[in-house]
Amino acid sequence: MYQRALAMESATSGPDSLAAALYIFNLGVFYQQRGDYAKAEQFIQRALEMWEKRFGPEYRNLALMLRGLALLSVETGNLEKAEPQLERALKISEKALGPNNLEVVATLNKLSWLYALKGNANRAVAFESRANEISTHNIDLNLVNTSERQKLAYIATLPEQ
Repeated sequence: MYQRALAMESATSGPDSLAAALYIFNLGVFYQQRGDYAKAEQFIQRALEMWEKRFGPEYRNLALMLRGLALLSVETGNLEKAEPQLERALKISEKALGPNNLEVVATLNKLSWLYALKGNANRAVAFESRANEISTHNIDLNLVNTSERQKLAYIATLPEQ
């Protein structure tokens, strides 16, 4: 299905269009879910390169793709490859969105998980602590400076613990 959509999009908008890059990324995720990690990495890496070429090396959505590549690296047992991917994703997110953004939290959580897998408890706890501080900061901001309706809407978006 994605391959047909990619072929149609490439024919319509060109092989390097933003939509084509999204289809390529989704194909990578599809192959990752099926356990075909070699194909998955190939597609996700290609999508990353397309976005980087089009938007530059600090484009905020590159962080999402880098986190995807890092997850793929972990799934294939390549923890060392995942680390620079997540570090780069963190730098992009911090620069593009600011140090207190929830995208930064997502990357910090992945780094914490990676370091726990690597047996480095100190680094894992440091990243998790920073993620928790940012999350608490965001919760405080949203619960102190908003109307009751906005507070309830915000609380509904929080993951259950």
